[in-house]
Amino acid sequence: MDFLCIISSFIYAHFAAYRHADPENDYLMIAFESAFLLDFLMNFILDFPDPKDPKFKSVRKIGEISTHYYHGSFWTDFIALMPLHLLKMQRDRQNLLYIVKCIRLHRGFANFDVMDYLNSYKDKQSKYLCELIENDPKAANSIEID
Repeated sequence: MDFLCIISSFIYAHFAAYRHADPENDYLMIAFESAFLLDFLMNFILDFPDPKDPKFKSVRKIGEISTHYYHGSFWTDFIALMPLHLLKMQRDRQNLLYIVKCIRLHRGFANFDVMDYLNSYKDKQSKYLCELIENDPKAANSIEID
């Protein structure tokens, strides 16, 4: 989800900078906003580690979870979900309101773990090379593929 925060923020910044939203990419915006809406709703029911507990046991009471989210990042997520760009303004200035959605960029970079993504990529490449070696010995010894 953090990667989606980063990618969508850059796309929305582009829409705001050039004051246009490409109608061909409406499906992409709907997909982004649907994912963020689902995440928004899930934050009301997903447990979180209790910082007051020495063992960081999970809080599982819905009321406490909702209160924790409400006092945490609720307003940031709520404001970013608002479809302000649908307001009609003079000279297409409503497209400038896409910049509000860039508030998600903070969340994306705050939780983005570069080493985790690099290790994931490394594992995928290792699996690919192992399969290549097992299935095609000629390609495994090829200098061009290396």
